[in-house]
Amino acid sequence: MTTPTAPECIQTVVNRDFSVEFDDMAADAEADPEDDDPGRAGDWAPEGIEFVAAADSPTGTPLLAVGYEVSGTVAVFEVTALPEPES
Repeated sequence: MTTPTAPECIQTVVNRDFSVEFDDMAADAEADPEDDDPGRAGDWAPEGIEFVAAADSPTGTPLLAVGYEVSGTVAVFEVTALPEPES
């Protein structure tokens, strides 16, 4: 998002594989508990978000780490500034 008082969505990222059905995964896990891997469908249900400042980042650039509750996965995104509009 941009300015909080005038929000504008810049980009949305979806890392989920929609070809993997939840019901299929549940049936597989019920048949064989060792096969319980919700992460195979990608990232599900973002729960925790942590901003990492450039000064604290191992890459030297700002990062956004997102923990996903259902899939048990974590994604890290690099935050880049938008170019200033030409006047």
